[in-house]
Amino acid sequence: QTGPAVTLTHTHGAARARLAQSAAFALIAADGAAGGQMSGPIAAAHAAQFAAVAQRAQKKAEQAARGASVLANDDTRLTQAALQADAEEAALEALLAKRRNRSTQLSANANAKRAGPQAPPFETPENVRAGWPAAGRVVKAFGELDQNARVTKGATIAVRPGARVFAPAAGEIIYAGLFRSYGRLLIVQLVNDYAVVLAGVEEIHAAPGQRVKAGQPIARMAAGPSAGELYWEVRRNDRPIDPVLWSRDTARNEANRKRSNTRRTTSAQGAAQ
Repeated sequence: QTGPAVTLTHTHGAARARLAQSAAFALIAADGAAGGQMSGPIAAAHAAQFAAVAQRAQKKAEQAARGASVLANDDTRLTQAALQADAEEAALEALLAKRRNRSTQLSANANAKRAGPQAPPFETPENVRAGWPAAGRVVKAFGELDQNARVTKGATIAVRPGARVFAPAAGEIIYAGLFRSYGRLLIVQLVNDYAVVLAGVEEIHAAPGQRVKAGQPIARMAAGPSAGELYWEVRRNDRPIDPVLWSRDTARNEANRKRSNTRRTTSAQGAAQ
């Protein structure tokens, strides 16, 4: 197992080992100085040797104490950061739960629309993979440890400056705006109790209550000299799932739907002839 938490544990262990070693040196020096009954040059040499050992032991003990103090401060900062991250995550989950009742209505509306003619989805650029919100690469995957040694519940994508952000699937915007430390946040409620969370954008081009299609532009990243990072989270029934795996399932389902529509259209045309 690797990560900040494990590294911190190893560092604590090393500090404790150094402190124990220093204490042992000090005890040896003290015992030697107190118990030495020799006289003459030999006794003087031993006394000098023990004094040097004691001095080195004292320095090591002081270094170990300073190291332990630094580690304690690091522990405090790590704990505070983790607590803050927990609070932010709890606030997001509360926001999602508050708006979750929209999913049932969306599912009913989607089922009703399937009976009628389907509007074509937006055509996203070819470099955006199906089910993804933007073109880019994953720099922190779902389930990895973040800087606070906490397991991530989404994926972070590195995208080019000013890149457009798209709705990865059809749904309804249920939140669009600033939200705590997430910055500008978008939540797209999908059917079947799915929700997509997107954070880190500079501009929002959609409003709460707006229905969006798969591939529709809904935001834009900040322009600048360096790449931006888009946070992407997918939840089902309030439980986070791997967004990359979800996008693969979404792309496969969409491909199957298109093939099915093509077959129906071909059959209808054949029957008309």
